[in-house]
Amino acid sequence: MASSAASDPFYVARDEVQSSVDEMSARYEEWQTKQASGANLARSASFDELQQKLKEDLQILLYVSLSALFRLLMFFTRVSLIYTFCALATGLEYFRRRGYSPLPFNDIELASYVASRKISSSGTAVYVSKISVKFDDSGQKAEFKLQMSSRATNPGRSYTSPWLKIGFPPTCVGKVSLRASNKAAYDEFKRSLASEVGGEAVFKAFVLRSGEDTEYSLHVCAGGTLGKYCSEIPIH
Repeated sequence: MASSAASDPFYVARDEVQSSVDEMSARYEEWQTKQASGANLARSASFDELQQKLKEDLQILLYVSLSALFRLLMFFTRVSLIYTFCALATGLEYFRRRGYSPLPFNDIELASYVASRKISSSGTAVYVSKISVKFDDSGQKAEFKLQMSSRATNPGRSYTSPWLKIGFPPTCVGKVSLRASNKAAYDEFKRSLASEVGGEAVFKAFVLRSGEDTEYSLHVCAGGTLGKYCSEIPIH
């Protein structure tokens, strides 16, 4: 217990200040005694020296007090920062164990969020029974795979896009840009889907808020942008 108190910043600061106060008090009592003696102190060198030491004691006490106060403030600041960090780490671990993650705020964060992941869904479009999107390690390229439903021209047939360079909207929500290095393969992919759904040779994607704005979803539209052409894939 004694060793614990000796290392406690509060007690260390208290002892330093108390030591300076005790030393100054002893010198002040000596000064009072000489004042009450009735002796002629006007030319007393020892009395002048005593008064000078009292002034120095006052300066030392002020310095020690401010120094101790500063060290205490620094100590409590560190404790506060450590507590905040631990609380934040605990909170993040709590969400991580339950499969939750903070939502991205911009396109860079969203790309990092989906990097190396594969997301999928089924039964959200008229002509597509299953859809999946596989992202590369940077989250800036994606491969789309769509399986046709019973309403399509060739039920059960699957189509896989070439790897597409994707650009998420700056605020995460909005149209996603899709560009292919192999344009011929991409055009053939779009034409094949158009023939399956009876629509146009277009392939588009959008990021929207979903789940009462608690998550994002990727809407992939093949053949047009009407609801019947679009599949919704939760991003979580």
